Amino acid sequence: MANRYIPPMSDSKIRSLRHQTVNGVDKFKVHFTGLVDGLALKCNPPQQDETGNPLSTTGSRSWVLYYSIGGKATTKGFGTYPSTSTAEAVRRGQEWRSVLARGIDPREEGKEKTKQLKLKQKYQKPFSVAAKDWHDWQIARPNTRKRDYTSKYGLIKKHMLPELGDRPIGSIEYEEGLSLLKAIWEKIPPSAWKVQGGCKQIFDRAGLKGEKNIFQWTGNLDEDLPHPDEFHQRVKHPSLNWRLVPEFIEKLQDYETIGAKALMLHILTVGRSETICLAAWEQIDFDNKVWNRPPEIMKAVQTKKGSVRYPHSQPLSDSTIEFLLSIKGQKFDKGYVSEEGLIFRGSKGGRIYDVHLSDCIPGLGYKRKKVTVHGFRSSFKDWSLDDPMNRNFGELITEKCMAHQIGDEVRNTYAATEFVTRRRPIIDEWCKHCFSGKPVADNVSDISEARA
Repeated sequence: MANRYIPPMSDSKIRSLRHQTVNGVDKFKVHFTGLVDGLALKCNPPQQDETGNPLSTTGSRSWVLYYSIGGKATTKGFGTYPSTSTAEAVRRGQEWRSVLARGIDPREEGKEKTKQLKLKQKYQKPFSVAAKDWHDWQIARPNTRKRDYTSKYGLIKKHMLPELGDRPIGSIEYEEGLSLLKAIWEKIPPSAWKVQGGCKQIFDRAGLKGEKNIFQWTGNLDEDLPHPDEFHQRVKHPSLNWRLVPEFIEKLQDYETIGAKALMLHILTVGRSETICLAAWEQIDFDNKVWNRPPEIMKAVQTKKGSVRYPHSQPLSDSTIEFLLSIKGQKFDKGYVSEEGLIFRGSKGGRIYDVHLSDCIPGLGYKRKKVTVHGFRSSFKDWSLDDPMNRNFGELITEKCMAHQIGDEVRNTYAATEFVTRRRPIIDEWCKHCFSGKPVADNVSDISEARA
């Protein structure tokens, strides 16, 4: 096609171009015009009526550029003729050939320009609008902790939007974001950490990822700000002495709320409240007595590659299996236990939240300042360490029971096993302790402290 010379056609010649008839059958024909290498006018036969007679003498005609890139033949349409004039088709064909001469596929260049235009439009979005978009998107996702994102959004509105709210998100400089974070970094470390994380997610969602994200922590903010763990002492959740857990469980068994049933599973499986709230029947392997927790319901772990969620398989005791089967399909105050899907449901059928579990604590006669839902994980840990029978459960195994990562990232890479078999006896013994029905005799004074 491109190897033989085709003399340029005149306008009158192009106007006369038509389809072809082969053995009495009308077919399309491609006429190369010689005006631009590969530029042709494709002429289709006219449409026919129901009897097979042509509706006109001329069919549709359109401009097509035939070319190859990377050894692959392809085409580009430039519109219909005569709506797209010969001069316009020639102009566009010459532009296309000019780009091809640089070894660039104009199709890919066009896609990239469209992508950059869309990104530019995104970057012009005010930071306040981008923040609201991020918040609305997060809370609209199924099974998310809406309160957490609303709280984080509130902190961003308070500490970031007064200065940055009206600014196009793409114009905000690193030093500006850093300055605002520094103002709160050591005053309110937990909140400041949430602000940084929220702003990073807002920039990510706006298309400003990687090096473009001024709120990226690793290799960015971490070079100018100390990690909160370096100067902020985390407050331990108040926990019930492990010796008093059997008494608590005995009371909890008679407390007929949906939160009480969820709290029972929380204690017996050493879970986190969010994991319990999102527990589903299909995650429970009753035959092998294992709860296979998918990564999406687990707490995220910070690694060098960013935030990662890992699956976790927790062995279940016979008493836990019996408990689950006994409540299946049952109604309780403020909710019910389903037959399928999410195990614990609120009164309107949706998921339950932390508050459902924590509301049980004062109802059982304990003060929230002394006993917390998360604190039962500490109760388990203290029990494993204080074990009066000296069974030496082992730090590594108990940490895996709590779905903790073990040591540094390198060690976790080589200690990837779940230790399910070795964890089962520990979980069995913990559940036996929970259902033993009375406080352990040692340190009885803790009973009054728990109720104070």
